[in-house]
Amino acid sequence: MFGSIYGPGVLNDTIVPGYGVTKFPVNLDTFWSLPNGTTRNFGEATQYVTYPMGRPQFMYDLAQNFTDPNHISNWNPMLIGMNLSNGTTNPFLTQQGQMSAFQWGANMVQQMQIQQAIQGIAGALNSMESSLSNIIKSDNLTNAQKAELKGLLEEVKALKSKIEQQLKAKNPTQDEVIDMQKEVQDLQKKVSEAADKIRAEVNEAGNGSSASSGSSSSSSSDSSSSSSSDTADLTGTDYENIDPETGRSTKIGEAPSKSECRQFCATIFDAIDGCGTKNDVIEATVPGLTESNIVEVISYWDKNYGSGDQGMIRRLLDDLGHGQKKKYVPMLLNALQTRAEALGIDDEIDQYVTNITKELGDCNISDGICSKNLMAIYDKIVEKEAANKTGAKEAIDNKKSENETKVNERKQEVITEKKNEIANKLKDALKLDDVPQLASALKIETDDNGEFTGYSIEINTQNGKVKVTGQTYQELALAIERNNLSVEDVLVRNPKA
Repeated sequence: MFGSIYGPGVLNDTIVPGYGVTKFPVNLDTFWSLPNGTTRNFGEATQYVTYPMGRPQFMYDLAQNFTDPNHISNWNPMLIGMNLSNGTTNPFLTQQGQMSAFQWGANMVQQMQIQQAIQGIAGALNSMESSLSNIIKSDNLTNAQKAELKGLLEEVKALKSKIEQQLKAKNPTQDEVIDMQKEVQDLQKKVSEAADKIRAEVNEAGNGSSASSGSSSSSSSDSSSSSSSDTADLTGTDYENIDPETGRSTKIGEAPSKSECRQFCATIFDAIDGCGTKNDVIEATVPGLTESNIVEVISYWDKNYGSGDQGMIRRLLDDLGHGQKKKYVPMLLNALQTRAEALGIDDEIDQYVTNITKELGDCNISDGICSKNLMAIYDKIVEKEAANKTGAKEAIDNKKSENETKVNERKQEVITEKKNEIANKLKDALKLDDVPQLASALKIETDDNGEFTGYSIEINTQNGKVKVTGQTYQELALAIERNNLSVEDVLVRNPKA
């Protein structure tokens, strides 16, 4: 364990007379500047020694005299806050231990902050990717607008891949995580600005009803033909732009997956649960709540984290400061309002929107008023979408019934047309036109496959109207005579009749 002190002129190997020491250094200042220099006692003799280089300080401290009351083994560095200056503990060791304990705790806190920041970054990137993917599917966008959004989506995927590679390569430092957050925030700003610009363009163009050169807009019939058969069955009804499975308007894109809702809720809960609020996580996550996913995220929270005063909106607002409410409440309102407008319930939510707008202008924003009115809009949306599901299914059933009736009617028309066509061909083949006095009531009978089954004619008898048939002309004539009528009177027109 022990070695000799290195460096010229550091040790004098002779015992200095009059001193109870061995190996006294020539230059004490030089000795104590060594990182591995220490002393030890054997009896009344003090030895100045060094330990092998490259070992932790903790090992050097443990190597000292274990019988010393000030030895590190007799001191607990985790007793932070206790009075350790009672004369039995070396002040230097006390200070060193406290610094080590503080540094250990600080490192743990820093690692927790890094992990939380990484979760926020992942949530923000997943949210942007999902939102852009849904918006791009909208039929109200021009080709140019879709191309712009697809470009942004590729940037999001590229940044996501880059950060994933960095995290796989090593555990990032706090400064590296801050740089990642900055990249994500810059991209969020870019995406938000592009989305606002395109939304304004769509509104100005009348929700995409007019298209510029090089762009195209899909009509409702086009969108119906490319969707599922159920959606196609809604064409021409009040539910034409409604997804029959969810009751959502198809204008806001596809519904988020359960995993996406779970990720949003877990990230927000982690940011607001317990002491303090992780503002960086909130900043990275809340903007990802859009009209296409906010209702499903709130519903998932209600089922798994609590509703009412424990609902996501109220819990979130309780943790936000005045400035943050000014920033995030309008985002939540815009997402819910856009969803409601797509369902055509603008008038039903007007009062709630007004209440929130007034509250945002107050110097002391009320969490209760804002959350109550936001949730009132949410409830209206859920109610409308539930009604849409029922109405859409009824419309689909009615459409199917109408279609089946039309198909059956057309089938009968085709069969009749086919029979007549075959009958006429048979008449031509039999040259019945050569008998001009032949009764026009004479018919050629066929089966459902159009195969010839014989002749028929309706005649008036003493027992009423009777239909007689025969596979040949002779059989028909015999059938007529069996009814006590003359063949000539039946088959040949009587000009006086």
